[in-house]
Amino acid sequence: PYPLNLTKSLYFSHGGYLTLNPAITEKWVDTLKYDHSILSKYAHIPTLNFEQWVNPSFQKLAYKQLGLNYDAATTATPYNPEKNVNLPPEIWYAGKGIRKYKTVKQMLLAAKSAIASRKKIDAMYVYDHDSGLKLFSKYAYYVMIGNKITSFMTKQGAEKFAHGTQVYTYNKIISKV
Repeated sequence: PYPLNLTKSLYFSHGGYLTLNPAITEKWVDTLKYDHSILSKYAHIPTLNFEQWVNPSFQKLAYKQLGLNYDAATTATPYNPEKNVNLPPEIWYAGKGIRKYKTVKQMLLAAKSAIASRKKIDAMYVYDHDSGLKLFSKYAYYVMIGNKITSFMTKQGAEKFAHGTQVYTYNKIISKV
């Protein structure tokens, strides 16, 4: 349902965690392990032995054949999503670019206003409070405590944070703000 360039932005933009560097770095493997632990917990995927699965020999051979230094390429640091928790939520307005907001509530209020005035929104992003993963806001869960709205990837994460207060879907929270 989303254009390919928006899907790519989820992973390669600020707050995304991929890099165009094909070298397999220790930080990259650590990020994969972290992501895998989240998927294992919520998507029930099987365990993975990273020492057997990650094999940089093909990259090393390709670098050598191209006359490039693989060891130098492994010093690049990919973005780790755990650091994203406090990044600002974003609205990508059609033809007008990206607008960042200080809070999730401000972004939701802006989205509500844009929808009411029929401004086209290409995408909206929030960050999971628990993992830092960048999410499409329409698929996130929200908790409002006082004046603050916090976003979550899973309903279970939101419920744990909410301590009995209401957990909202995007459609419910946008009508509440």
